[in-house]
Amino acid sequence: SNNNNNNNNNVKTKEEEEDDVKEKAQFQKEKDESAWKAKQSDLTKKRQDFHGAVAYAYSGIFAWQMYGTAENVDEFGNPYTEYLMRCQWGTTWENMKPWIAARRYKEFCFLDTQIRDHFQKYRLQLLPLPEKRMIGALDSEVVKGRQIALELYMTRVVETMPEVLDSAFMSVFLNMKNRINVIRSGILRDEHIAIENSIKNGEDIDNLPIRLSIPHHAPGSSAELSGNN
Repeated sequence: SNNNNNNNNNVKTKEEEEDDVKEKAQFQKEKDESAWKAKQSDLTKKRQDFHGAVAYAYSGIFAWQMYGTAENVDEFGNPYTEYLMRCQWGTTWENMKPWIAARRYKEFCFLDTQIRDHFQKYRLQLLPLPEKRMIGALDSEVVKGRQIALELYMTRVVETMPEVLDSAFMSVFLNMKNRINVIRSGILRDEHIAIENSIKNGEDIDNLPIRLSIPHHAPGSSAELSGNN
């Protein structure tokens, strides 16, 4: 009977098992966030003169810059300003490839609403956007002021909010997923070619900086990147 009592004492209740699962999940979350912060610190040291925001995202290096503005017209012939953003992604600094994302001011406002609705923990960290204007939105001073404010806003998001950067609506806003998939495919193709050429030339392929089969990880994940350290 003593053995039975000991066995019963060792059996965890459902509540205890759920607590263990939650504790492990919290530990992994804190571990992932610490790894992401360490990588961000590393990027900050490496980027040096780069003007913009840099973050580890989609198992690689993502860079964002405010590129400029352009005038356009809608389907009704009404003029508006587009804010041009230069994005880059690669598995290393050397193989990063760029693309341009263009958005209207009202689209930045909608993005801000989505972030505040889906990620309430970042509400206090988000910088305020300039007020909307019904008149004078195309004035050069207004456009310039908005451009500066939007650059500060997006820099804060990219550098300090990994879950937002990995969200579906941010991917749509910056056309990230589609462009990164194209760039990733190009990198893998180039690496395969490099391997084939090395084999043909009788070179030692073990020393090649190859990164085949790159999986997708969230920006806050602990997946390590090989490359420049």
